[in-house]
Amino acid sequence: VQVSRNAGEVTNVLIRGLPDLATTINGNEIFTGDGRRLSYQDLRIEGVAGLDMYKSATANQQEGGIAGVMDVRLRKPLDLKGFTASGFVDGVNLHPRGSGADAHTDPQLGGLISNRWKTAHGDVGVLLDGTYVKDRFVNPVQWFAEPGGASWQVRPDGSAYRNDPGNPNLAAERAKGGTTTTAVMPFPGGVYNSGKREREQLHGALQWRPSDKLEVDSQSI
Repeated sequence: VQVSRNAGEVTNVLIRGLPDLATTINGNEIFTGDGRRLSYQDLRIEGVAGLDMYKSATANQQEGGIAGVMDVRLRKPLDLKGFTASGFVDGVNLHPRGSGADAHTDPQLGGLISNRWKTAHGDVGVLLDGTYVKDRFVNPVQWFAEPGGASWQVRPDGSAYRNDPGNPNLAAERAKGGTTTTAVMPFPGGVYNSGKREREQLHGALQWRPSDKLEVDSQSI
C-alpha cells in the first residue's frame, strides 16, 4: 500500500501500484467530488478509529475499485471502556528559506469526549470530537531538466564557458586558446508552491446496544 502526497497532504492511495480505490465509511459506500473515493485530506485522523484495506473484496462488501477497497472506521463510544476525554494543542513554527514567505506559527487543536452507560434497555454511548487546523504551507519542488541548448567548453583546470553565439564573452574566451572538452549540463530548476488552508471537523456518534445480537448507531461528521 502506497500513498501519494501533494502540498504535504495525502491525496491518493495505491494498492499494488494501482489507483481507483473505492472507499467506504463504516462499511457504507459514499460519493464525493472524487467519485467513489474519499477526499482523504478532508477527514482528520482524530475522528478515525482505523483503516481496513482489502486488496480483493469479499461477497459481503461493496464492489471495489480496480485496486480494491478501503474502509474507514469512525470512532464509536461503545468501543471505549467508559468516560474518556482527550485533547491536544499544537503549534507548527515554519521558517521557509529561499522563498518570499515569512516565518509564522500555525495552530492545531482538537479534543474528544465520550461516555457510556448501562441501562435497563442495554448499553448507550455518546461521543463528540472536533479539530481545527490552520496550515500556511511552503512546498519546495526541485528538478533537473534534460540537457539542451548550447554546450560548454571545459578546460583542464575546471573553468568553462558557454559555447553559445549569445554569450557576449565567447570571443574573449576562445582567444585564450588551450584545449577544451565539450560538455552538456542538465538544467536545474525549482519553485516554491505555497498556500493557506484551514481544516475544521466536528464528529458526533450515538450508539445503543440492547443485546449482543443487535446494535444501532447514528453518526454525523
